[in-house]
Amino acid sequence: MIVRDPRGRRNDGRTERSTVNNLDVFATCLKAAQCEIPQGVESRDLFPVIDKQYDRWMDATFYKRKNDAHVAADGYTLIRGRVNGQPVYEFYELRFLET
Repeated sequence: MIVRDPRGRRNDGRTERSTVNNLDVFATCLKAAQCEIPQGVESRDLFPVIDKQYDRWMDATFYKRKNDAHVAADGYTLIRGRVNGQPVYEFYELRFLET
C-alpha cells in the first residue's frame, strides 16, 4: 500500500513493514476527515503506523472467502485453499521473504 499523508506531513519514501488490511483504509479516511470511527467497525486507524507512534501494533490480518482463508500474524502466514475439493495448507515464515 502506498500512502500519501493528507495532513501534509512527509515521510520521504519511508517503508513500513507492519501488516495492515485494506479494511483499515475506512477508519483512516474517517480519522483524516476528523470524523468519529463508529463502535464495532472492523477497521483500524492507520495514523499510528504512518506516524510511527505505537508501542505494539496488532501485526495481523485475516481474509476468508468461502472455504479459502489467509491469516498473517507476527511474521508468519497460513493459507488454506482447495485442490480437487480437498483442503490444502501452506505456511510461510515471512522474514525470509524480506530483501
